[in-house]
Amino acid sequence: EYYTAEDLLADLQDSSTAQSKLYGEVSRQVFTQYALNTLEQKKIDSLKSDAADDVTEFKDDCKTSAKEEGTDYDTYLESQLANRGVETTEELEALFFYEALKEEILEEKKD
Repeated sequence: EYYTAEDLLADLQDSSTAQSKLYGEVSRQVFTQYALNTLEQKKIDSLKSDAADDVTEFKDDCKTSAKEEGTDYDTYLESQLANRGVETTEELEALFFYEALKEEILEEKKD
């Protein structure tokens, strides 16, 4: 799901918290595009695969923890996704991918 112009206009009318969120999303998108244009496709594919694996591990950890706590898996998963600032596992995968892209670019800039 993309951030739309309507979302932008609505957020600009809101509080400074919303403006901060907007800035964060715009900078994330700009950084992602930079990384995708800078890194080799082989590396990008590897990072995407790693992000998918991380989501699988996250879900497995949630299943284990929910069982140990005697909590419904879906409820536990939802709360853990919210703790990460996302609503779905797809958003979580995108977050993991973004974080990996960012780490990779920052490492390259160090060298």
